[in-house]
Amino acid sequence: MQSASELEDKARRRDIVVDEQTLFDFYDARIPASVTTGRHFDSWWKKKQRTEPTLLDFDPSKLVSDTHNVSEVAFPDVWRQGNVEYELSYRFEPGTPDDGVTVRIPMPLLAGLTPRGFDWLVPGLRKELVTELIRTLPKPLRRTVVPASDFAARALPLLHPYQGDNDSETTLTSQLADALRTLGGHGINASDFRSSQLPPHLRMSFAAVDKRGDIIDRDKDLTALQQRQAEKVTSSVGRVAGSSGSSVVEAWTNDTLGAIDEEVITTVDGQKVVAYPALAVTPQGVSIQVLPTKAAADASMMTATLTLLMRDITVSVQRMLNGLPLKQRVAVEHYPHGGAAGLVDDAR
Repeated sequence: MQSASELEDKARRRDIVVDEQTLFDFYDARIPASVTTGRHFDSWWKKKQRTEPTLLDFDPSKLVSDTHNVSEVAFPDVWRQGNVEYELSYRFEPGTPDDGVTVRIPMPLLAGLTPRGFDWLVPGLRKELVTELIRTLPKPLRRTVVPASDFAARALPLLHPYQGDNDSETTLTSQLADALRTLGGHGINASDFRSSQLPPHLRMSFAAVDKRGDIIDRDKDLTALQQRQAEKVTSSVGRVAGSSGSSVVEAWTNDTLGAIDEEVITTVDGQKVVAYPALAVTPQGVSIQVLPTKAAADASMMTATLTLLMRDITVSVQRMLNGLPLKQRVAVEHYPHGGAAGLVDDAR
């Protein structure tokens, strides 16, 4: 019953699963009328299952009406980005935070996920999505593409999900605007669609999950979720990377930290994931920290390198000030944490 109910969540209908009468008829036809108590059933089934062990196995496919096709293609259970697969979950309960489609993202993988492609949602909801997008157009533009459902049906064959020479060409709104103009719509551009006005279930949800599969945080905005959980992501990546990180040492030498790998391969939920070691500077010294993205590792390496240089050279505060234009000199001299000397110390 649970598997069949999941089909209803995907299709967003409550008339797919057959009623309880069908289940009753199924078992009534197989269990003798003389079996009227739990003890009678146990005794009867103990003998019967020796010759017909599958007699009471109900085929899940019979729980579903034949007229509804909720296929794996239309409602996939995973979303692939790069070489990583993310679990998808579905719920049909308007008004709840997880109504619609949710991408479940293990915490160590959160920073590496990009928004690219999620605006297309899943194929099974795409006609409704396109229809509702058309309805978000400003009225003067919307009048040229009515009825919205008809234009959506005609536009769908002209769309090529996830395909294009650059990011702007791969977006649903960009391709839909082109398709609607081809079909007779006037003056419609990608920026005219107001995606924020879509019903919540037509916008992908993103959920960060811990190693037990429990949801830690969720949002419709992937970037906002990543920013809120940035520290936890870095910490979780460091844990799964294990020995690639290091403790703090006083100086970076061949004998202490040695060469730093550009990337390391680690495993999260059975999937190979790339992480990026980088030098990190603390007041006590330096260490190797494993970061979730190359951009974060490059920034850490740059900051650490400049900080180490500052610590290793002598800075003449007066000569530094003499070389500055008047405005910058006044600003540095009035640095709120100790003036020019304080600024140099902070840079170290």
